[in-house]
Amino acid sequence: MKKFLGIALIIIFLVILVVLYWASGRILGLRYYMASGMSIDTMVPTLQKDIQFRLYPYKTIFYKLNPANAYRLQHGDIISFSNEATQQLLAIQGLSPTNFVARVIALPGDTIEFKGGVVFLNGKPLDEPYTLTPNSTYAYKVLFKGKTYGDFLPECKVLKIPSNKLFALVDNRKNGNDTRFLGLVDFNDVDSYLPLSIQREGYTEGSNFIKYSNSWRQPNATLTQEALKKASDACR
Repeated sequence: MKKFLGIALIIIFLVILVVLYWASGRILGLRYYMASGMSIDTMVPTLQKDIQFRLYPYKTIFYKLNPANAYRLQHGDIISFSNEATQQLLAIQGLSPTNFVARVIALPGDTIEFKGGVVFLNGKPLDEPYTLTPNSTYAYKVLFKGKTYGDFLPECKVLKIPSNKLFALVDNRKNGNDTRFLGLVDFNDVDSYLPLSIQREGYTEGSNFIKYSNSWRQPNATLTQEALKKASDACR
């Protein structure tokens, strides 16, 4: 009897450990892995397909108690999100539901503008070493089944971000649906995030050191005089 009781206690203890491990990532807001259930090919070169990456849950138990307790999203953070616009687009394309992934470019109160492929944040050209192709941010439209979608923010138009909204762009600007196509992202649409600081500094996982910014260009390498002149001429 004592033997069976001991085994039962061990099983209960192991179950508790599993629950606590799950809770630490999903409820308390600690780090956890996610490599599926979302499309990340649009985030090349930062996130590579079929390679696990770290995300932090945004809607923790603290968020549910009071959204003001949520992590304060920063410029450059990567987010996964889902909303009515993403769901409608996937349904139109006949694809399974999934989270979209993009990078936070502008926050409430910021202004944003596209000029000649360059992003201007609060009136200043934004250095973006993480993009796959430099200075390749253009508004775009897509014709799908006879209907036109996209062009949320045309070239040379300044947009001020309202409260509780985000402007998010993919790193592969020529191949991906983001705010240019889907519209602004509500904070409540955010499921998880990857801080810019983690992307830059990296972290150790076992014996491996993972640093997302290893695939980026050098800072200010592409904001050349030629690129800035092209941006200036684009909106004359």
